[in-house]
Amino acid sequence: MQRGRTTIGAFWLVVSIVLVWTSAFYQAIGAAAARQRAPQADRQELIAKGRQAVAQTCVPCHVGIVQILQLHKKSANEWRNTVYSMIGRGAHILPEEIEPLTAFLAATAGVERQSAPAAGPAGSPAAPPASPLAAEAKSILDRHCRRCHDLELATRKPASGDWNTVITRMVSYGADISSADQQKLVAHLNVAPKQP
Repeated sequence: MQRGRTTIGAFWLVVSIVLVWTSAFYQAIGAAAARQRAPQADRQELIAKGRQAVAQTCVPCHVGIVQILQLHKKSANEWRNTVYSMIGRGAHILPEEIEPLTAFLAATAGVERQSAPAAGPAGSPAAPPASPLAAEAKSILDRHCRRCHDLELATRKPASGDWNTVITRMVSYGADISSADQQKLVAHLNVAPKQP
């Protein structure tokens, strides 16, 4: 009788151990799966916080932020450097907003999202510029002005009509345009047709 109870007790002990180990095994698998899902969920949450930070901190100065993001394709490190540059220029960005901003900007306008340049109708290349000065000025606009402005805004005639003052002000804001390129831009923009 005693031996039968011992056998039954041992049986239930083994069953209990197997159940505990099986439960622990499945919990470990579930935890591993959750860890694999967490980075994606965390990234989406970071991007959502970055979207909100862009609306609060970037849009007041960069009204055309959508165009800026369409024009600029940068790596995450380059976007982080841009955020720090904006902080240096006086942007009110909190330390805890830097990584969310970087994540949003990289996700929205990252290098991997860069698309091929648009072609003309039926796949033909776009028409060549009218003059060598216009071609050179367009190249300068593409390299320097499109970093912050769309071309329509960058080539809109200022109310004062003084392009030299406008370009000098942009250089004081950090545009890296040489004196020779400034003169070419002024010469081109003074004769370019006025945008509506």
